[in-house]
Amino acid sequence: MDAKRIIPCIVIADGQLVPRFGAEDRPLDRDPLDQVARYQHAGADELMLFDASLADEGLVQRKALVKAIAATIDIPFIVGGGLTSLDEVAEILALGADKVAVNSAAIAQPSLINEAATRFGSERIIVSVSARRYDDQRGWQPFVAHRQKPTGLEAATWAREAESRGAGELLITSLEGRGTQQGYDIGLTRAVADAVSVPVIAAGGAGNVHDFADVFTFGGADAALAISLFNDNPDFIGEIKRHLREAAICGW
Repeated sequence: MDAKRIIPCIVIADGQLVPRFGAEDRPLDRDPLDQVARYQHAGADELMLFDASLADEGLVQRKALVKAIAATIDIPFIVGGGLTSLDEVAEILALGADKVAVNSAAIAQPSLINEAATRFGSERIIVSVSARRYDDQRGWQPFVAHRQKPTGLEAATWAREAESRGAGELLITSLEGRGTQQGYDIGLTRAVADAVSVPVIAAGGAGNVHDFADVFTFGGADAALAISLFNDNPDFIGEIKRHLREAAICGW
């Protein structure tokens, strides 16, 4: 059985834990450090922190939180959201993150991928691709600027370029599926997985154990990330892993 990864993600907006990506969400009344500890205890293979902060104060608070999370857990730890330069990538890695995920900055300045991979190693650099299908069904278009601005690119083509520039993994988020819990976009994930040779992390739409099975088998993903699905039930991670193990899809 292949080794697959289950990755819960916590979202921070201006220093507060929120249930999912979106500035309209009300903060969750819980300590982010308690939440990540629960995820690790439940069997998470990795953890991601996504920072959706819009204010400079939130970015300052992120630094302290990254350092605290790195001291709390001992599973691989990814940080994404709002990273715009090589210096910021270096700072987050120095604070204890194992990997960083970059999206808008990588599209605005693709050489950032080359520079970061050369300086820190490809295995620490994830390029995030947040996409929705073009209206004419000719593929999926990546979006940037808090997932609001279309780029005119094609997701699988951009993913292939990101790999060629040194990205060690691709984080592929379906904007249509995000927050719906109606299942991952298998077509999008499969298109990118077929286009690249580096690991692909699927995100956007997880709602039940079958969604994970589908994205690993039909979607070709190497890892599956979820946010809202795990917020109130971290132990669901263990249920998913048991199902996948019993179905001979994944082994842990």
